[in-house]
Amino acid sequence: MIKRLNNTESELRMREFEVITPETMQGINTGSIQTAHITEYGACMHDFISLPCTKYRDCINCNEQVCIKGDDEKLNRLQKRLELEMGFLKSDTTAVESGLLNADQHYKRRLIIIQRCQELITLLSDETLNTPLLKYANAFQGKIVSNEEGVLNILPNAQCVHADGSHKNIGSCGTNASCSDHAPIACYLCPKFRPWQDAPHIVILNQLLYERDHIHKETEDLAIASINDRAIIAVTQVINQCYELNHHKESING
Repeated sequence: MIKRLNNTESELRMREFEVITPETMQGINTGSIQTAHITEYGACMHDFISLPCTKYRDCINCNEQVCIKGDDEKLNRLQKRLELEMGFLKSDTTAVESGLLNADQHYKRRLIIIQRCQELITLLSDETLNTPLLKYANAFQGKIVSNEEGVLNILPNAQCVHADGSHKNIGSCGTNASCSDHAPIACYLCPKFRPWQDAPHIVILNQLLYERDHIHKETEDLAIASINDRAIIAVTQVINQCYELNHHKESING
């Protein structure tokens, strides 16, 4: 059991753990959790008595890691990790587009880590303080469809949304109302957007990451460079959901 003795402290210390000292073998077998140790982002609750760690140094994706709300130092580490992964994602997208061997595997894993970081940051942020980080939660609010036909059956006059500077369609607009938002970037943040499952959303992501990196180099101001971070998260969520849908379809088809 982990207890925070002081919400202003930035570190967890040994005295904050309840120490369990079983005297018999039965006591060991019946104890749900015998040990816990500090991780970079929280505390590990894995029972090492029964099984070694199966996720060595991959705590960010482990369900046995417990993150404590109110620990600002570990929240800051998660924010820095997200920033780092966003930078790596640009290189991964370039590698995928270049057709490098197994680049897609690194790319897909990067998306999972980014989404995991974003989810943890959102959960650890105090909602009552209306922290700006909460804007990243569920950035994409639309609905993914298989193709254009899935939209036209409901809205016959639905317009296609295409990537800037190309004729590649990425989805459909779920309304016939006029819109002055900047497409296609703003579309990913719109609940009426219907991205297509097999569309090249990576093109949009690569464009956003390139612009972010360029602005950061030109201005050396991360606040300005991060202006489209919510859109980047939304596109990432779309790509993740499309990957899961395609993977599910492949598993069904055998």
